[in-house]
Amino acid sequence: MNTLRLKNYRCFDDTGDINLKPLTLLVGANSSGKSSFLKFFPLIKQSVGIKKKGVFLWYSDDVDFKDFKNTVKDGKGNIVIGIEQNLIDRIDDTDNKAFVEYFEDHNIKYNGTTAYIEMTISEVDDNTDYLKQLSISFEDHKISILFTKTNKAKITINNDSFGYDAYGNTQMTGGLLPRIVFMDNDMGIFGSNQVRKTILDYLDFDNTPKKSLIQTMLFRSFYFLKKEHLENWFKTEIKSKRIDLNRLINLYLLYHLNDIIDMVNSSVSSIAVNTSYVRPLRVMPERYYRYQNYSVDEIASDGKNLAMYFANLKESELIKFQGWTSKLFGFKLKPHKLEGHVEIDIIEEGEEGRNMVDTGFGYNQLLPILAIIWNALNNKQRMFYFPYVEHSIKFIVIEQPELHLHPRIMAMFAEMLCSVISGLKKDEDVRFIIETHSETIINKVGALIQSSRIDENKVNVVLFNAQKEGLNNYVEQATYDSKGYLNNWPTGFFL
Repeated sequence: MNTLRLKNYRCFDDTGDINLKPLTLLVGANSSGKSSFLKFFPLIKQSVGIKKKGVFLWYSDDVDFKDFKNTVKDGKGNIVIGIEQNLIDRIDDTDNKAFVEYFEDHNIKYNGTTAYIEMTISEVDDNTDYLKQLSISFEDHKISILFTKTNKAKITINNDSFGYDAYGNTQMTGGLLPRIVFMDNDMGIFGSNQVRKTILDYLDFDNTPKKSLIQTMLFRSFYFLKKEHLENWFKTEIKSKRIDLNRLINLYLLYHLNDIIDMVNSSVSSIAVNTSYVRPLRVMPERYYRYQNYSVDEIASDGKNLAMYFANLKESELIKFQGWTSKLFGFKLKPHKLEGHVEIDIIEEGEEGRNMVDTGFGYNQLLPILAIIWNALNNKQRMFYFPYVEHSIKFIVIEQPELHLHPRIMAMFAEMLCSVISGLKKDEDVRFIIETHSETIINKVGALIQSSRIDENKVNVVLFNAQKEGLNNYVEQATYDSKGYLNNWPTGFFL
């Protein structure tokens, strides 16, 4: 997910497209919408992979928006969600040799496409919501699907409407978006027999290489090319001037509609799996915890299973974590198992270890954040296989990390974030979404940009209720320049 746009959602009329940089800082007055925007990420997380009546699960452990009517602005109208997402599909050199050769001969370089997905969610009755419209735009194509309250679907591709009887079925996907089932009862992954038959009837004339055409239609990635490349490809297969290539291309995209939806669903599901969320208030520590012999792959958003996570961590991994916190913050953690209980000690440099209960409240609030970040960066077990996703973005979403922290620790926290981002490998993509009221964090990031510790293009600051600060829009985006100064920033914001 590269950008996120929310319309008629919570307190927002329209956020506009918010750039999700490696470090995105959300700032603004209390009740300005920061948390509502940030909670969209755990909302996706709790809504994917489960059976539900509507599009989203509005109420669960991490996010409680109650229901659709309580989430839509003023309880009226539709919620519109816009996401810009990279979609990547691999070309198999063995199975698609002819396709690869065609790419090489025509100097086409394909590394995926960027799609803009827009979902319009509306209310059915009794607070049950449904997907009213789905739009998917990529390259120079646009697919639009209108759904009725009974899930019947009307499909338009590049302004070309199709009269096939179809309906949406979310039970087939496990994702947010429904696959399209055509009334000819064809539920195969390559589309509808009815659509395929229409294409062949449309091309029914002598010398049509039907076998070659069908083989062409099975090529993955082909449908993500621009119109001109699609036209050129079909011209090599069909030697006739009587063919309406625009109509043929649109039929071809219709034929692969479920492939496209599957790719979007895989990408959104990957976001859900790879989102780590930290609540603003973490649980109070206990002196002893009952030991439970189970594996903890993911730390709870409030850190309640933190002791079991460390108690069951491999010794080599624990040593790495201890080295990480010691280098960045000057302390390390050590779990002790004794007679069915676990005790967590904090060891500061040059000091004896003390139980977490006996340390300052700042450590109790900081440690779950650090553990969740470290786990998200290092736990490969959380990476599930998605057939259409080359690599996954990891979103680490944190509410008010500065609570109960001394300004010096806040600055060290900002330095840690920038260090992680600057140290990522080429194939790693991590995005921090941080809601904060901390002037120290904002200023420290600017200082780190000035000293070239992080590139200014990797940071975005989103200001909510900016009109009250003298700016034009409710949501404004500010950027740092190369010297660490904020552009589009209100004077005296923290005063």
